[in-house]
Amino acid sequence: MELGKMVVGWLLDYVSSGPVIAILLEGRHAVENVINMAGPTMPVAAPAGTIRGDFSTDSAAYANDEKRGVSNLLHISGSIEEANFEKNLWFTPGDIHAYRRSDEMV
Repeated sequence: MELGKMVVGWLLDYVSSGPVIAILLEGRHAVENVINMAGPTMPVAAPAGTIRGDFSTDSAAYANDEKRGVSNLLHISGSIEEANFEKNLWFTPGDIHAYRRSDEMV
């Protein structure tokens, strides 16, 4: 339990250590597609060709030894339900705009 509290503190320190860019994507299989592009949550396990695999090598082992959160380039919702919950944390209804892809306009 005590480790869990420390990890939450480390994560809050990490998230507040620099700029955060929130992006909301929609579309068929959006959650699954973004998860596949990003790679596994733990950067050290992410294969080359994924965002995490190409731009990060951090691990829980190093982060715990150094008493900090894992340096992770991005957070991705794991489900539609989680995405909807997180959408309300980051965006107001006025922030969200509909769009059409160019192939839908032809």
